[in-house]
Amino acid sequence: MKKIYNDDSYLGYEGISNKINVRNELSKFKKNPLDEYLNRVILDKYHNVINIDNKLIFQTEIDKYYEAYNFFYLSLERYLSEMSIAVRYENSLSWKKKTGQKFTENEKKLAKKFNSIKRYVEYDLYNCLIFSRVLSDRIICLSRFFLKGEKLPSFTSFNAHKKFFKALREKNRQFDENEEYINKILNETDWFDLLKLVRDKHLIHGNAKHLKLLTLPNARYEMGLSILTTGVGKEGVKMRLISVSIPQLADDIYDFLIWYSKYAIKRLNLKK
Repeated sequence: MKKIYNDDSYLGYEGISNKINVRNELSKFKKNPLDEYLNRVILDKYHNVINIDNKLIFQTEIDKYYEAYNFFYLSLERYLSEMSIAVRYENSLSWKKKTGQKFTENEKKLAKKFNSIKRYVEYDLYNCLIFSRVLSDRIICLSRFFLKGEKLPSFTSFNAHKKFFKALREKNRQFDENEEYINKILNETDWFDLLKLVRDKHLIHGNAKHLKLLTLPNARYEMGLSILTTGVGKEGVKMRLISVSIPQLADDIYDFLIWYSKYAIKRLNLKK
């Protein structure tokens, strides 16, 4: 899991310190990390799809997960490709254009690419955040296949799922043999908390006072979303910077899915 800093003045990822190879980054997402687990679920007759003349009538949790993962991947594919062009342009051509310098033939090609995508960059970054949140909820739906008990958490909301286990911990209660799962959900999903905050308060509802900017943090190897928030407290006006890195968020989601698949398969094996 990538480190997320969280204090009174800053929340978010630290800027990437190395160049990103977009092709290599995307290649690991092409194979869905939950394929093996979900194939097992289907074989165990958990997958009930009602078809009439080979037309899908009802979607199961599995169908909804695959749909969400596909949209997540497509949004990531678009954004990382656009981000690569935008970063190269900002680092090498933006200043030349402002100062009236002439572009080389290769620079003209890059400028043409940038002009064709620049109005979509922020839009596709937001899509990444929205579909990352949708995917998070769809992942939790799949936990119903191995989490059993009299009192169960929500299987429709990652946030409610996490709150359920937090309440258990506060009451010093156990949840059968799933302590590893609970520890993971409670202690290693800071990426979700950041995602929820940004998506809920600054993209969808937008009640909090803030300023959003696309920026090139630190080493300028990525283009991320920076949100400057303000609030009034006893000590006066407080400002806080929230930094969102799509490549690092995607990596955290991928790592979670890899762990989730291994854990879920292990739980299914124990039920045999």
